[in-house]
Amino acid sequence: MFVRDIPIDEAVEIFDLRAAMDELVGRQLAQNITPAQLKEIKGLVDLMEKTVKAGDTYNYHLQNLKFHDRLVEMAGNRKLTAIYRKLIKELSLFRRLNLADGWLMPISASEHRQIVKAIASGDPDAAGRAMSDHVMESKDRTIANDLRRQARLQEQAAPTKQGKSSRAER
Repeated sequence: MFVRDIPIDEAVEIFDLRAAMDELVGRQLAQNITPAQLKEIKGLVDLMEKTVKAGDTYNYHLQNLKFHDRLVEMAGNRKLTAIYRKLIKELSLFRRLNLADGWLMPISASEHRQIVKAIASGDPDAAGRAMSDHVMESKDRTIANDLRRQARLQEQAAPTKQGKSSRAER
């Protein structure tokens, strides 16, 4: 299946939608999660933390996707799950690029641990806020990373343009 690359402004809109959806997921899970489901998501976070220590960005990305997808599935709303998955496919490039350097993995894993704690507390407000905050932090990191990538591309293009104008003056 082909997933189109989307511009940063569209990605920002998707992050905003996702934050609202994830808040709902967190609220629902805090009220309805089963002990088996809680054990499962704790295990996923444990695995992600081991992957961070190994510096394995590829598998961390896959585990990150699985963690979030399972949370949405566990909320039990099929329509929400379908819409979420469509939006996540559109964000895949940005999410991969965010984790590619590796320095964001421990931050992301720590936020996941906080999400699990908030859900386990049974407090819908805290769980919803933890989920929404995580998405909004990810949005901010995506914007910052995109600005850095754009600046690098401009820097790489600048010497080429200067070189051509210098030769033209000769």
